[in-house]
Amino acid sequence: MKLKNCFVIAMLVLICSVAQASASVIEYTDVTLFNAAVPGATSYNFEGIAPVNGFSVVSPTVGGVAFTAPNSTPFVIGDNFYGPDTFGGAAFFSGQGPLIGPSNVTATLTSGVTAIGFFYGPGDDAGGAITVTLSTGDVFSLAIPDVGTADFVGFTSTTPITSVAFTEAGYGMDIVQFEATTPVPIPAAIYLIGSGLIGLMGIKRKFKN
Repeated sequence: MKLKNCFVIAMLVLICSVAQASASVIEYTDVTLFNAAVPGATSYNFEGIAPVNGFSVVSPTVGGVAFTAPNSTPFVIGDNFYGPDTFGGAAFFSGQGPLIGPSNVTATLTSGVTAIGFFYGPGDDAGGAITVTLSTGDVFSLAIPDVGTADFVGFTSTTPITSVAFTEAGYGMDIVQFEATTPVPIPAAIYLIGSGLIGLMGIKRKFKN
């Protein structure tokens, strides 16, 4: 009877571990709050990819994040391309004419970070949607803050983020800079699962003796 009770307790620990591992995403539109929630985030930008006052048609990978623009023309603009201080300088830009349709940008996280934030300035801010996909297969649909100027949007997740897709309803999507955590922190649930397994092994060894 004691052995059965011990196994029940151990299984409850494992079930609780799995429950705590369920995925969730928190969206931030304030960079101060994002940085407070993600201490040690590394900042990246697109400086040096394109010439000053010019642009390069390219889908870059920066800081382990690959930027693409499905159904549009992806390119990196150099500093001063739109004039001084426009959207903060060099940027990845998904540009296309109004007759083609909404602009799309996808950031694929090859390093599997659990938090990422983007400083952006859409060429024609008309709102849109963001789709965050996690390594668990969970998908979260969120909104692009519609403020009319360059701004920030960030995400934290309980499990690694594999991609973030922006669908901008206006002329283009302009990402100037982004912040990401690296390396991926090990979820606390892993430790709980390990503790449960160790407990089961200890119980088995005890009753064998």
